[in-house]
Amino acid sequence: MPKEFDVTIVETLKMKVTVEADSLEDAEQLSKTKYNIDIYTRQLKKLRREIDACGGVLERMDSVREKLTRIESEKFRGKDRLKNEHISRSGRSSSENVT
Repeated sequence: MPKEFDVTIVETLKMKVTVEADSLEDAEQLSKTKYNIDIYTRQLKKLRREIDACGGVLERMDSVREKLTRIESEKFRGKDRLKNEHISRSGRSSSENVT
């Protein structure tokens, strides 16, 4: 039948916890295992959040790529307009000088 043992856990703080086990060694091992499970659970929680964030990025990637392509093509068309602007301006400026 399992007995209760007080086990000391050392982290940043030191505390005694009560653990049910067959021996003191089993109680210490069980408490270490539970402690490690807690640490791994916290790490997994953080990684799951990162995975969720990455999933959202992947979902939006195609839409963002299309928007960037559209913006780049609009910039390119804008540059063509600016290149040809001197031609259209020269026509207007000469007509303004004629009175």
